Amino acid sequence: MSVESPLQMVKKAYSSAIRLAPDDMLTVDCFMGVLTAAFTPRLDESVWMYWIAPPASGKTLTVNPAREHPRIMMLSTPTENALMSGYTDEDGKDPSLIPLLDGKVLIWKDFTALMDAGPRLVDKVAGEFRDAYDHHCSKASGASGVRQYTSRFGMIACVTDRIDAFVDSHQQLGERFLSFRMNRIQESHEDRVKNLRYITDSMLEKRIWSDKLQKAVHSQIDRILLKCDSMKTPTISAGALTDVEVMADLLALTRTSCSDTASRAELGSRIVQQLINLGHAHAIADFRDSWNETEMVLIRRILEDSLSSMRKRFIQFMFSRGPNRPAVTKKQLLDKCGTSMTEINRTITQYLFSSVIEAVDSGMTDECWYRLTPSIYKSLSKVGVFK
Repeated sequence: MSVESPLQMVKKAYSSAIRLAPDDMLTVDCFMGVLTAAFTPRLDESVWMYWIAPPASGKTLTVNPAREHPRIMMLSTPTENALMSGYTDEDGKDPSLIPLLDGKVLIWKDFTALMDAGPRLVDKVAGEFRDAYDHHCSKASGASGVRQYTSRFGMIACVTDRIDAFVDSHQQLGERFLSFRMNRIQESHEDRVKNLRYITDSMLEKRIWSDKLQKAVHSQIDRILLKCDSMKTPTISAGALTDVEVMADLLALTRTSCSDTASRAELGSRIVQQLINLGHAHAIADFRDSWNETEMVLIRRILEDSLSSMRKRFIQFMFSRGPNRPAVTKKQLLDKCGTSMTEINRTITQYLFSSVIEAVDSGMTDECWYRLTPSIYKSLSKVGVFK
């Protein structure tokens, strides 16, 4: 009889404690992948993830079971100098957060609160995290001189979809996060009420099932920590590797943003390493020495979720037009994307520049119509996203 892997055991524990919608069943897979990537030193490219959902949709509920584990650090909102303080306390120690995170996973329970703290703090914290992503960072201060830190860690930042505007405004500085979205499918009022009945029924026993879930998650994290160093890096087939490379470049092209002037698209080098390490970590958490289709399902989800909601609707609508790629108008895009015409114009400007879409003469008016370029449509079809 085969022994169940940590991933399988944790998924069972979540299923018995929390009611997840069918579209959200990958939540636990992604969660365990991020944790395992951080705990496996040879997976050198860090995996940082935005955990995106509307308020009260279960973001914190899904990450809370890892709290209080020695390799997990939970954070609410940091003070201005919490990450790299440039300070020495009375015991001669540096209280900076960055070195304390080495080998751990930082779970940011409410990144939305940081965005409310004002642009100065947001830009400072975001800049210090960008600096720390490559495991080496430094800070100079008049009091203590130059402090250098080496720290490799994973991160999950729980946030609402307000993050989309934040990412667009900071994307040209170099995005370090991928995204996973919960509660993606809009439910009817009747179904929302049914879900609330499940919540009210489980209220009285919340402490019991939450404690049980926490113990299960902690025990399986410990199993991963015992074996992740000794397990070989999982193998990936040539075909799957090619698909991941294609997905990485699709994401790089489609998430690059512009203001009024188009930008050169980011390269997919960081993205492909993050996706591959997430896939490796997922297989390791399942005690497997090779990838299977479950890794590809997870990575396709990450590709779709790492686009802003508006850009996902934009690409999905154009892709749904089929292999003949009939062109669409700006008005059609506006109706489908649920945004402003200003944002539609900016996206069209960037996507034309990056050859994601092409303009077509309508033959009837001076207005151009738009469609995916043949290469982008072919790649989307090949990797099986936006169906």
